[in-house]
Amino acid sequence: MGGVMAVARTLDDVVAQLKKNKARNRSCALLMGAGCSVQAGIPLARGFVEEIRQRYPGDYEHAAEKTYPHCMAELSSADRHDLISEFIDKAKINWAHISIAQLMRGGYVDRVLTTNFDPLVMRACALVNLFPAVYDMAVVRDGFLSDFVRDRAVFHLHGQRDGFVQLHREEDVEALAKVIKPLFDDTAHDRTWLVVGYSGANDPVFRVLADRPHFPNRLFWVGYRSDPPSAAVKAALLDTAKDAYWISDYDPDNFLVQLAAKLGCFPPGFFAKPFSHLLECYATLAGFRLPGEEVDLDWAARARGWIRDAITRFEDAVVPTPPPPAAPAAPGPFGIAIALRPLQDRVVVKQVEGEEKAKGGIIIPDTAKEKPQEGEVIGIKDDGEDLLIMKSALESLGLDAAEPGPTDVVGEAWTALITGDYDKVLALRASAAAPHLNGLAVPITGAYFGRAKSLSRLARTKTGAEAEALFQEAVETYQRALEMKPQDHVSLANLGNTFFRWAQTKEGTAAADLLAKAEDMLTQAEAIRPGVAAYRLARVAAFRGEVQKSLDWLAVALDHQTLPSRAYLENDAELNAVRANPGFQAFLDRLEVG
Repeated sequence: MGGVMAVARTLDDVVAQLKKNKARNRSCALLMGAGCSVQAGIPLARGFVEEIRQRYPGDYEHAAEKTYPHCMAELSSADRHDLISEFIDKAKINWAHISIAQLMRGGYVDRVLTTNFDPLVMRACALVNLFPAVYDMAVVRDGFLSDFVRDRAVFHLHGQRDGFVQLHREEDVEALAKVIKPLFDDTAHDRTWLVVGYSGANDPVFRVLADRPHFPNRLFWVGYRSDPPSAAVKAALLDTAKDAYWISDYDPDNFLVQLAAKLGCFPPGFFAKPFSHLLECYATLAGFRLPGEEVDLDWAARARGWIRDAITRFEDAVVPTPPPPAAPAAPGPFGIAIALRPLQDRVVVKQVEGEEKAKGGIIIPDTAKEKPQEGEVIGIKDDGEDLLIMKSALESLGLDAAEPGPTDVVGEAWTALITGDYDKVLALRASAAAPHLNGLAVPITGAYFGRAKSLSRLARTKTGAEAEALFQEAVETYQRALEMKPQDHVSLANLGNTFFRWAQTKEGTAAADLLAKAEDMLTQAEAIRPGVAAYRLARVAAFRGEVQKSLDWLAVALDHQTLPSRAYLENDAELNAVRANPGFQAFLDRLEVG
């Protein structure tokens, strides 16, 4: 088997392969695991183990091993179903699944094989008016018949949320190998394999895949961020002779969104042109025929007319025309008059106290006072994260918290942000006219964060003055993000990590000063969101030789489910200083293999 570097490939390699496939009437099969549903709100296997420990302590104690299959095996079938269903029913459609739907619609992916019980792929496909066939392999007993499989299809390998069978227990999953082998044999024909969000645990799905001698149209395995491949994946699958390759530095959402964007499948229509998308939905409706009549009534004609008007007004116009102002125009940024529009509960307003006296000096009692109708806008709250963008930070960038801008530039900025084009977002901020700037506040914040992270990663590949300049720019860019989004735990944690990486290039007092800054930023992040910086604080402590402190922080990360996989811990060079300590090995023994 070749080393990881020998089998390392990039997102652009996948793009080139899928474009070539489409030109040659070939396609791609996507094998997805639990990692694709994390952002939707569905826990990984170890998250479910923790849920079982808390909800069913007796069953947890009876489990011979504190792993997903053993803990699930101790639950009753009803309890297993209820536990899974609770999380699936609350799950939202995340961008990994939307991107998969777009790749299917665009003709780049025609089969999805999933070990997940959730229906998020189908829900995402329905959003883009695509309805692939669904097959439940957990109930297949007499083999796989390829002749009956439609061109676009989703295969649930372990069962479905609403299926008659869900495969949780080890003995149930083991019986799956015989059933799925014909499916995998057929899928391998004229298809590239793309594996995303799947751990590669030593289960039948992985073994059937790894037993294939060769992947003529290549296999790309997308790891989770910087986690190395597991020992099983590395030993049994990754090999240039098998045309099986490894891709790192992505999570499922970011990888699939950027892949779809580079293949021209992103953003989806409901995001870029929502009214055109709605009109497409109406096109699928049949007419209604009254008894005795021979002509269909087009009941939806009026609604379609409204939608076409909206397309003309909001999608076809270069700059959308705002509705007539409900209030007199008020001076906006750079002295340009703008009409104020409500942002409902997203605007944070400080009430301005009314006058306490009438003109004649008579004191007006509280009960008789008219409630003040004036206020000072002090920030904007983002619904997704309770983000408060302080007014002072907005003003420093020429933004006005009270007025959202037209959606053309804003939509372009959001698309650029989601697809990782941070420079484009910042360029839009520099070139946009004043009325556009308000809606750019959150994309700008995200762009500063994303650019800072890219700079920090690039700095670690350089040396000398070049690395020094990149680290400095990364720090300054994180600070701009924090100006826009004060006390953001994610930016603080990443800024702390940048200081830590920078310290590793230094010696003596310079290194100590940067380590102190790293610990300060990480501690602040940890105070805001416990667990978010615990693993990085464990690394800092290990780097200083503070063994017990490092082990304590690892325990905090485990308690808050922010610990990387066991495979990552076993290969993380940052923990070499504590690796020989018996306490570290005892800690590893508590973790699930994989």
